[in-house]
Amino acid sequence: MAKISIYLNAKASGTDRIVWENKLKEYLFRHKLIFHTPPSIDGLKKEVACDIKEGTEYIFSVGGDGTANVLIQELAGTPVRLLIIPTGTANDLAGELGISRNIKKIITMFQNRQIEPIDLININGKYMITNGGIGLASDVATSINTLRSKFPFFRDIMRYTGDQIYSMILGFKITKWNFPHYNIKIESSHLEKKIIKVKTPMLFINNQPTLAGKFNLAPATCNQDGKFNVTIFTHQTRKSLIQAILSIKKGNFPINDPDLIFFETDNVKLTNLDKEQLMFFGDGEQLVTNKTFNITINPNFIHCFCFKSGNIQEHSYGLDMIEAF
Repeated sequence: MAKISIYLNAKASGTDRIVWENKLKEYLFRHKLIFHTPPSIDGLKKEVACDIKEGTEYIFSVGGDGTANVLIQELAGTPVRLLIIPTGTANDLAGELGISRNIKKIITMFQNRQIEPIDLININGKYMITNGGIGLASDVATSINTLRSKFPFFRDIMRYTGDQIYSMILGFKITKWNFPHYNIKIESSHLEKKIIKVKTPMLFINNQPTLAGKFNLAPATCNQDGKFNVTIFTHQTRKSLIQAILSIKKGNFPINDPDLIFFETDNVKLTNLDKEQLMFFGDGEQLVTNKTFNITINPNFIHCFCFKSGNIQEHSYGLDMIEAF
């Protein structure tokens, strides 16, 4: 008999929580199940800390990438095994791990103990397991989280649109406003020039290929190889940026785009050369606000149930168009 703590997103509909609670009780009746629906992040942290102290073997996250991210902050580097049950909007982590909402497949995965060690990305002391970054994409994540918290009906819209909501908000921002560009200094031992500067509307840090359900942003990236992907958009016009985004959404990564830079590394430092602080988003959540982001990788730092693992490859393109700093 295993001891399992199950965390359900307190912001999800009550019906969904009850349905999943009943399903898990039905299929895992031989195990000791403890259900949690903490009303706040602080409450969740205390309950997870108690789980770790008491030797809980498994934690289930019933929610989206944001719910998983909160749990990951506490579970990083511990022996606790994490199982994701995707009930969120994009569910990027579950998608990468090959997990669907099929309860029978989830139970089979658990019974077979299909577990893999996964790398975590560390941004100024905060962990991220999927994708994140700064600039326009961070603005999209912030806008969605703000709308979700201020207007209850927006959650119904998200349930109807699914992960398409990210594309809709991104398209709205690009076409309706003059989106800003940020002057960023980038330092990494895996850059040929070590230190570069770029003017970018958005920059991504990727631990897996897919972002927001549909964007195959880093096709060669793997979350088990001790490295992460850096992808930088340096497009200066609305038209060229839209063309690049549409190409990626269609599954045709624009590898020959001279305004697109990407490389693999295990360390990078980002510094905003302008006055304001920037928001770094990760796993769909607002992680860190700062002018400087020290980003490193923690290999094999959390153990997750999964149906598949990535293919390890490495690429570096577009460095010839960057200006040495």
